[in-house]
Amino acid sequence: MFFTADYAVALPLLKQALKRGLPTELLHDETERVYALCLFATQHYVEAAQLFDRRVERLPSLAEQAEAMQWLKRSRWLDQRYE
Repeated sequence: MFFTADYAVALPLLKQALKRGLPTELLHDETERVYALCLFATQHYVEAAQLFDRRVERLPSLAEQAEAMQWLKRSRWLDQRYE
């Protein structure tokens, strides 16, 4: 659903998967990333920013941190713009 741009449909499924728990940290991280992108795509900028902020703090890879930081900045900017 994410790859077909059905973000609103994907949101509750991704949230449920995160809540139930996933078998590996890698799978959890990728699911969380996709969930945050879905939040952004459905204009839930505050929630997306919160997730991206957490990801910046805890991801080990500098590349992943940089990606999360870019999405965090976009989310905050759009949230302020459309308050």
